[in-house]
Amino acid sequence: MSRVLTLPALVCICASPACFNPPTTPLETESTTDAGTTTGDTTAPPGTTSVDPTTGPDPDTTAGPAESTTTDTGETTTATDPPEIEVSIDGAVIDAGGSFELVDTVDVDDVGPAVTITLTNVGADDLLVGGVLAVGPNASQVVIDQAGLAATIAGGDSSSFTASFAPTNGGRKDIVLRIGSNDDDENPFDLVLEGHTTENTYRLIPGAGGPVGRFNSALTDLGDGRLLMFGGRNAAGAWLNDTWIFEASTDTWTLLNPPASPPVRNAHGMARVDADTVVMFGGTAAGGGGAMGDTWLFEIPTATWSPLVPALGPPARFQHGMVAIGDARVLMYGGRVGAGAEMADTWIFDGASETWAPAGALGNPPTNSAFAFAFDRTDLVTMYGGFQSNNPLNQTWRYTVSTNTWANATPVGTPGARAVLSGEYLDLGRMIVFSGKLGDCCIDPTGGTFEYNPVANTWTTITPPGEPSPRFSYSMSGVAGANKAILFGGLLQNTGVGTALAETWEYVGVRP
Repeated sequence: MSRVLTLPALVCICASPACFNPPTTPLETESTTDAGTTTGDTTAPPGTTSVDPTTGPDPDTTAGPAESTTTDTGETTTATDPPEIEVSIDGAVIDAGGSFELVDTVDVDDVGPAVTITLTNVGADDLLVGGVLAVGPNASQVVIDQAGLAATIAGGDSSSFTASFAPTNGGRKDIVLRIGSNDDDENPFDLVLEGHTTENTYRLIPGAGGPVGRFNSALTDLGDGRLLMFGGRNAAGAWLNDTWIFEASTDTWTLLNPPASPPVRNAHGMARVDADTVVMFGGTAAGGGGAMGDTWLFEIPTATWSPLVPALGPPARFQHGMVAIGDARVLMYGGRVGAGAEMADTWIFDGASETWAPAGALGNPPTNSAFAFAFDRTDLVTMYGGFQSNNPLNQTWRYTVSTNTWANATPVGTPGARAVLSGEYLDLGRMIVFSGKLGDCCIDPTGGTFEYNPVANTWTTITPPGEPSPRFSYSMSGVAGANKAILFGGLLQNTGVGTALAETWEYVGVRP
């Protein structure tokens, strides 16, 4: 099927100046992966005139057959019937800027079936085709074969090329293909291939040089394909205050060096307020110094931290939940100030005014800490599990944003009483949770991956092969628009911090 969508920011992957200012030689460009391997041949057939996919051909060299006419004054003028590009896939015509969803899912590092993309000249003059480029952040996720694509398509004729989804990491991918021609009003012609990797799968992301092993760090989505991580504790038990960025399109971590950083902390909360700002609150101070009650803002465009001292703020706490709920607001619930001293208050941070205020929500849940907490990006926040007086809970609570109300969901089937775990809503509108401590505060973690369907109000076990080893106190965040979550760190054993992990995992959800 096809549908029109708003295109992401485009970045051409061709490094050659010929892609943009072609001389009289054919366009020769290649899409390359991060490893430098060729992913598609975009060379125009020999003996043809190149047309830049960005600017089109030189108008002095592309005029079609001329037709002379005489005006009433006796003057002779010349008119042409311009070329007009039409693009279709599997017989479905795709409008410029439109999209086509690939049916087959593909394993990471495999190449999917080729789809044939047909260009038809529905005009009369010759359509000069300048080649095809993959552009944008997912440009390396496709193999283009245009060996059979004609450089000149006469009026009424067609020619084709193929494209194959070749994912280098998991999730949903929008791949922009840019077709250059001498069509007056559709040059370049952009279309989007929507690809998806194999569903309900985990993948350990390889690579060195990322964050040291840790637990109780905070991880949040920045809405632009990147994640922000701050703090936690390492395998030596030390409190941390380092700031990291994870780039989901390239599977890479980058350490930031902001001019100022918040104090070290552990078991804090963090959520993105809007496109420019992240808010962080609370945690525990170094060396077991107790609960913290400070608020910090991270400015995304400048990658800088600054303290915020609001007139009113929540009481100090740690192991609480924080999640963005839209309209530049963040919801915070619960947490604790010490062993067995859980809280049950609901607060809202307003990014527009940079203020905290009690939510005044109806039907507050009981005291809770160390639970899974996620927003469905529409109107529902779901809280699952957690600790109460150091005992794991088997409860699912729902907060409705539009009515400012809490309700005990009492769903059918649950993952059991679990705590110190995380959860995330993915594109199907289901909440995913993983592992945690099952049934007791002081035992090693228990594995399992579970899905909550808020419409049916049911929990389902969906544990796939290759699930990570059981862990708790890990960090987890979804990646906007990618139908996947990233997991980092955590502890393998209940006693001792030495089992802190430095692993980065990717989980891909079920395709909508």
